[in-house]
Amino acid sequence: MKLISRLSDRERLFFLLTLSIIVVFLVYNFLLNPLSQQIDELDTSIITIRTELGDSMAVMQSEKKINKEREIYIKYLEKEEAPEVKLQGTINMLAVQSGLTINEIKPVRSVDKTKTFVELVAEGKIEGLVQFLYNLGIVQSLLKVEKVDLVAKAPKSDIIKMSVVVSRTIVE
Repeated sequence: MKLISRLSDRERLFFLLTLSIIVVFLVYNFLLNPLSQQIDELDTSIITIRTELGDSMAVMQSEKKINKEREIYIKYLEKEEAPEVKLQGTINMLAVQSGLTINEIKPVRSVDKTKTFVELVAEGKIEGLVQFLYNLGIVQSLLKVEKVDLVAKAPKSDIIKMSVVVSRTIVE
């Protein structure tokens, strides 16, 4: 305070004016401006949330209409899996469970509409092949082995290559 009291009136006026400008600058930059920016961000967030809420409310109000239209078109979208695909899946699962390596699995065209046929080419040890054929016999899908070909993969090898045609009777 002694320093200020030794100043002349004019110097004291400039000092106080400079000090007040610095205080206003600090208050604005460190208090008012950050608060103003945060208020603007919150206002923008409120507007966005209100818009999203309005859209959600519109969808909620038309839920019954959407469900009615869904019921009309859902029957066109639901397709039952083809019997050949189901049979391939069953045979694939049984072969993997039996420890066989599947080389090829493909549907076979048939004139008989009450049966579907699938040809499987796989290889494995004799125990796995026997287990696979046993599992085909006990599965609940009305499967029947139509043809089996067994060939040794190489001379003096315990790996056997099997070609089998499996049919499934379709019961409607």
